[in-house]
Amino acid sequence: MTTPRKIERVFLLFPPVRLCRDTMKVASTPLGAAYLAAAVRETVDVRIMDAVVESEHSHPMDGDFTWYGAPLEVIRRRIEDFQPDLVGLTCIFSSVFPVIREVCRVVKLIDPGIATIVGGTYPTFLPERCLEEPALDMVCLGEGEQTLREVIERLRSGRPLTEVDGLAFKDGGRTVVNPKTRWIENLA
Repeated sequence: MTTPRKIERVFLLFPPVRLCRDTMKVASTPLGAAYLAAAVRETVDVRIMDAVVESEHSHPMDGDFTWYGAPLEVIRRRIEDFQPDLVGLTCIFSSVFPVIREVCRVVKLIDPGIATIVGGTYPTFLPERCLEEPALDMVCLGEGEQTLREVIERLRSGRPLTEVDGLAFKDGGRTVVNPKTRWIENLA
């Protein structure tokens, strides 16, 4: 049993993208974040930020890469204004993980008690690598709707995360990866 945590506000971020030079700038609907918001909106106050659609800002990053989407300062202000207890981020491609890393670090500067979780293709396949980032607390593997609901419930009650299907997390000095074994049965 761990100490119960207040989880009343969840901020879901479809982050800026990290584009290679000469890559076309496109925006796509953040369906994953929308599905997650719909899954938890009856138990928490939830906000979504689509950082790519909300800003055409860009600035150079490492090598030939460019940050495209809302600047980190704007994301920070939105998080500070909302005061979430949990921040969830989408990471579809490995190229975006440096952005995820920066956002998680800013979240922990705002309040080290804010839980951070990332989902998407890249963290699903490499959860241990993603959790090497100290500012990232959890990785959701595969479909996240049921997993996020259960994470919120367990954090609130102080029950351990050890039995949450499809969740990777840090437990002391080790990384625990619970494989994804249950899937949404009825998508209708």
